[in-house]
Amino acid sequence: MQLEAKSIIDLTQTISENLQVYPGDPPVEVHTVSTLEDGFVLERVCMSSHGGTHLDAPWHVLKGGADVSSIALEHLILLCVYVDMSALSKKEDRLAKLTGRFTDLKDKALLLSTNEKLSANITPEEVEVLITGGVKLLGVDAMSVEHSDDLVVHRQLLSSGVLIVEGLANLHMLNEKQEYFLVVAPLKLEGCSGAPVRAFAITL
Repeated sequence: MQLEAKSIIDLTQTISENLQVYPGDPPVEVHTVSTLEDGFVLERVCMSSHGGTHLDAPWHVLKGGADVSSIALEHLILLCVYVDMSALSKKEDRLAKLTGRFTDLKDKALLLSTNEKLSANITPEEVEVLITGGVKLLGVDAMSVEHSDDLVVHRQLLSSGVLIVEGLANLHMLNEKQEYFLVVAPLKLEGCSGAPVRAFAITL
């Protein structure tokens, strides 16, 4: 079976030296090692394990948590629903919208569009809705699910078995009334707390 291109939506940022990274994180560096004049083209890429569209593994914030290479593939290939929060500025409105999708969340990934660059500003109260609803993975368009020193939302999600994908692109191409099949493919980096991913949604 071959999927039609229009049914596949790429949710991944392009990695280049122009990639915007979280403040304080190292920038992307691409160095040419050899060119066609040497017989073949080869590059060396240096970047943070949490740069661009990436997966946060439990080891990111939890002592003894699983690293990226230990995450089972079945936890990265899921049915998913999309919720657009970009027009909601009040916490109570955001919480009400998530609660309204409560019955759709069990054993699925949830992709949230916030139209924020730095932080999706996910609250502990919102996380409780997701955990109670049975969400297995939370994906956001911002560089992080939160902007805080204690990373309480990260800990709350990852300690409850909810994986985190940050820096998603093209969420505006999704439809809240449509269900999708989400594929998140991180680099299998041993001992690392995160990894760049190729993420895409398949229309069902």
